[in-house]
Amino acid sequence: MCMVDRIKALAKEKNVSISCIEQSVGLGNGIIGKWKKQSPSCDRIKLVADYLNTSIDYLVYGEEKSSPASELSADEQELLYNFKKLSDISKSRVLERAETLAELESPLVIEPEFTYIDLYEMPVSAGTGIDLSGYDKEEIKVKPGIEVEQADFCLKISGDSMEPDFHDGDIVLVKGKPKIEIGQIGIFVVNGSGYIKELGKNKLISLNDDYNDIRLTENDSVWCMGEVIGTLEEDDFLD
Repeated sequence: MCMVDRIKALAKEKNVSISCIEQSVGLGNGIIGKWKKQSPSCDRIKLVADYLNTSIDYLVYGEEKSSPASELSADEQELLYNFKKLSDISKSRVLERAETLAELESPLVIEPEFTYIDLYEMPVSAGTGIDLSGYDKEEIKVKPGIEVEQADFCLKISGDSMEPDFHDGDIVLVKGKPKIEIGQIGIFVVNGSGYIKELGKNKLISLNDDYNDIRLTENDSVWCMGEVIGTLEEDDFLD
């Protein structure tokens, strides 16, 4: 017996038609009959199962029906018994109160007050480029946040070729990536010098019109360190 046949058998026991079930649960006419050839969503099966007072497992797999109440404790069954005798308004009030009590019982989640991120002591040029060799890193303490959590490290900018978006001395948050999309801001090492630039087609773009873009050729050594996803503000730093 397939699922549709089980639905029909239960409908016959309850003396209701398939079309009545479909209308009552908000399904279109003839939808249940199509389930012989099409797999319905679990949400739709649940609507029919609830209407017929049976389980999804029984409709789908033909397992014996079981009463959910049999799995409840004595106190839970008493609550359910009394709940069913309430009006809709009173039921709504009980549910709201139960939700409030459940929240009070939940363990308090303490958000972290700070996090650490690596700051590389290598100024990244927004101008002519700076040699990256020989720079160390330090772990700095900052306020937590979405951008901070997504970043792998941060770098300090030197120069003004990316103004007005980035300024000399800004510390940018970088998500390490070997490749970024055209139009995104990234950290690049070109022939041993580091830059923060917007990636263009065969070029690195300066946002400040006073600076020329860096044209890239097949003879250049170009390495993408990652995507710039934000900056650290003064109040982000913690002692």
